[in-house]
Amino acid sequence: MRDWKRYVRERLGLSEARGGSEESVVEELAAALEDLYGEARDRGLSPQEADAYARERVGDWDALAAELVKHRRVDPVRRLNGWLERGAQQARARGGIWSWTADMGRDLRYTWRTLRRSPGFATIALLTLALGIGAVTAVFSLANGVLLSPLPYAESDELVYMWEKLVSFENASVSYPNFVDWRERNRAFEDLAAFNDAGINLTGVGPPEELGMVRVSASMFPILKVQPALGRNFLPEEDRVGGERVVLLTHGFWQGRFGGDPEIIGSSLTLDGLPSTVIGVMPRDFVFPPSGDPVDIYTPIGQFAENWIESRGDHPGIAVIGRLRDDMTIEGAREDMERIALELEAEYPDTNTGARVHVWSLHDRMVRNLRQPVMLLLVAVGLLLLIACTNVANLVLARGTARQREIAIRSSLGAHGGRIVRLLLTENIMLWLAGGALGVILANFALPALAALRPDEISPIFDVAIDVRVVLVASIVALLTGLLFGLVPALRSLRPDLVEHLKEGSRSSGGLARNRARSALVIAEVGLAVALLIGAGLVVRSFLEMIRESPGIDVENLLAVEVPLSETRYSEGE
Repeated sequence: MRDWKRYVRERLGLSEARGGSEESVVEELAAALEDLYGEARDRGLSPQEADAYARERVGDWDALAAELVKHRRVDPVRRLNGWLERGAQQARARGGIWSWTADMGRDLRYTWRTLRRSPGFATIALLTLALGIGAVTAVFSLANGVLLSPLPYAESDELVYMWEKLVSFENASVSYPNFVDWRERNRAFEDLAAFNDAGINLTGVGPPEELGMVRVSASMFPILKVQPALGRNFLPEEDRVGGERVVLLTHGFWQGRFGGDPEIIGSSLTLDGLPSTVIGVMPRDFVFPPSGDPVDIYTPIGQFAENWIESRGDHPGIAVIGRLRDDMTIEGAREDMERIALELEAEYPDTNTGARVHVWSLHDRMVRNLRQPVMLLLVAVGLLLLIACTNVANLVLARGTARQREIAIRSSLGAHGGRIVRLLLTENIMLWLAGGALGVILANFALPALAALRPDEISPIFDVAIDVRVVLVASIVALLTGLLFGLVPALRSLRPDLVEHLKEGSRSSGGLARNRARSALVIAEVGLAVALLIGAGLVVRSFLEMIRESPGIDVENLLAVEVPLSETRYSEGE
């Protein structure tokens, strides 16, 4: 392809050393001719035909050169505009209607060329947008994994979490006899399962080790619709007092303690001094309980119920999981459990007077303390994004002031106002989309740090990662903010004063309007920053008040010690 800058200089009789407004005109004319060449090639013309088409767009080079020589003493721009407009009309008469795709391709090439010519602006704008969009993307990844995505159980929307409400205690664990009655009398659930956790000592295989144990009903894993990766599930006859002592291993414990040896199935482990048979290994990614507490083994809960079954007033840390019937809702389940609670209250007034049942969907139970903090965090990063976008919009406005000569040249070449707005808006949107892409990359690197700072309330059961939904949201955010914050600078360039902007050292009368727009953006930016600062200050103050709150006792130099005792050796209180 022809070197259009050299071609323009040769036709105008200008040397390489010429600068100022003449050099600016050369650059913009060369860029416009290059675009015309690209348009012709997009239409299917050969390189030679496209070259001729672009050259014919400019009719009288001698007249143009004369106008440039005289522009310091007279006003040639008005005649220049008319001369170029006539050439544009002639070319359009010979050309036809360009397709939208071809126009967009030219706009994208122009955007790449202009941003490449302004590396400082492009770098600052991209990094600013990447910071804002990256922060939103990272926090939305958290919101997506915690609030929007289903739990990693089959048909998890049917799972329900239940615990008791007592007169003296709002959130109490479930009495085992009450659980047995719930399971027998309910009409809302396919089945119910109880669970609680405890520690248990492993001996006889390497050094002694205290294991994390979760006791579950034999119905638990069928309710969750999960099968062991190796071996089998618990049997109902094992889930009772005196049943055969069996255990299921978690995948991590099986790999870490036994090296993933499949021969472990059927072997015996000594747990709290008693032999237990390993009957299976759970899948690699399986997490239970939903809180994500460390677990090594699962055992049938019924084997430990000897001291619970006769004590309806005992609440040994049990919670209940249920799966709704196909035709049942959460509200229907609450009504059904209220009916059972009233029946038990009438039958066992000594222990069940005022006792009721909390019935929540499992997902709602897991996020009940997280929804508000995550939403507040989204608002905070949203304000940060608005500040970043306002900064970049201000940069675009400032850059637009320096580009008025370029816009005037394009207008003189026949580009109508809508075409210029579309061109500049495309440039701004591409800038925002590029910032969004960089922001997604930054968010991907930030997620491990976010996970490391994850509070205990955010269970490992939540998959916080950048997925298709997160990328889609980041793209939409970048596109919408690009449209919103890129439209004003583009509209500011709708009707440039060609005469003023083509004069060397001129100051356009539109500068006042641009200054007003920039001042408005600065005011908005300061307002958003103040709002964000106030919110951060309130959070810090709440945190300081929380850590300074007195527990009611003197805790200085006090230590808490917990001594786990084997239930097989200490079956009764002493």
